[in-house]
Amino acid sequence: MKIIALMGKLEILKDLKCILESDKNEIIGVDSPRKLILGLEEDIQIDMVIADAELLHDSEVDILGFIQNRQRYNWLPVLATCNDCEPEKMMSLVRRGVYDILLYPFDREIFLERIKTAELNGRRKIVVIDDEPSILEILTDVFELERHIVYPFTCAEGAFKFLEEYDKSVHAVVSDILLPGATGIDVLKKVKAEYSNLPIILITGHSGKFSPDKLMAIGADGYFKKPFHNVDLIRTLFTILQKYSRYKKKKIQPEQEKQPVS
Repeated sequence: MKIIALMGKLEILKDLKCILESDKNEIIGVDSPRKLILGLEEDIQIDMVIADAELLHDSEVDILGFIQNRQRYNWLPVLATCNDCEPEKMMSLVRRGVYDILLYPFDREIFLERIKTAELNGRRKIVVIDDEPSILEILTDVFELERHIVYPFTCAEGAFKFLEEYDKSVHAVVSDILLPGATGIDVLKKVKAEYSNLPIILITGHSGKFSPDKLMAIGADGYFKKPFHNVDLIRTLFTILQKYSRYKKKKIQPEQEKQPVS
């Protein structure tokens, strides 16, 4: 995991690095809010932000506002370190979007446990399936630019094996329909039968063979015909991820959510 850290005190940054690097994490230390934002913009592999609570609360640069107002950072957890913070200040940070507050001096085991919890609830992990290497590469690049973690596969069978082991850490599947061996329809049926809280978007270059209404009726959460605009796919995936995140918090199945009465 790659973490960018903004600390006001060097000794806290050293302790932070000691704990996190011992657990095989990479730490990028910065000394100003502007450098933190620049680091986020330049490095698409950053998984988490850890910052001094004082700098988050009093900085002229609104780090939390910057992250919350950009869709690509919506899933990026921000944790604050705090040494003798007032309860009111901690609550203010939580209301503004801080995922967790880490009290200094750190207890190593508690610290690492909370970091791992934040990671699980952080960047979205997307399984992408397409037998055309060029399309698979484009989709991977598009989703990674949105700060998602992508697991690319050229066939459904490889994705099935991956899901059997890692389904609880995957947040969505994006699959072409026409694949060698098992098709995207097979992927859809398997995902909805075995991983009901996992959304799936289908893509095809042969729209005449597949009715969007029929695909949605058997469980597809989204449908795109090639060629399509990347921005439309990004928006649809973002909306679906938000919807399923809400389902997970409510601990209900997607079809159980009641629609508001207009």
